[in-house]
Amino acid sequence: MKTTRRDLRHELLSDLHRLLSIASADDFLAASRLTKSENIKLALEALAEEHLADTPSRKRSGLRPRRAQSQARPRPSARAEGSSQLASIHDVLTNSPYFASKPELLRFAATEGFQVRVDPKESRSRIISKIMKQVEGLDADRRLQLFLRATRAHDEQTEGWLKVIRGR
Repeated sequence: MKTTRRDLRHELLSDLHRLLSIASADDFLAASRLTKSENIKLALEALAEEHLADTPSRKRSGLRPRRAQSQARPRPSARAEGSSQLASIHDVLTNSPYFASKPELLRFAATEGFQVRVDPKESRSRIISKIMKQVEGLDADRRLQLFLRATRAHDEQTEGWLKVIRGR
């Protein structure tokens, strides 16, 4: 018998509720100290908090609410998120046929407000490196906007060609 997505979701929820009924908040916290994954640690702490929300002895366990814990420590995925954004932008500039030539890369850099000095015999990969150095200085929101514009440029050009082919 094939398990559907809906069945899997119900099974996950059922397992979580079963764990909440048999484990204590201290069990969840002890498990959170054993993992190296920050996301799993946060999930286990959230389960401990959920268990305490259903338990009248909340004050006895000495647990601080998760909101206070999350304010006290920096977001663990911020650095990983920034590096994955950089990798995504680098992949688009490197692999996209729309940025296959040096003039296209320089045009994109100029529209984004980057000033890239290029020698006549400079390689395409060197130009991408120069652009990426400037991208690294941007905040995460600006990087995301840049990535979306880089990928959207492809869609707009494709749509333009489709309109020409359709005769619009």
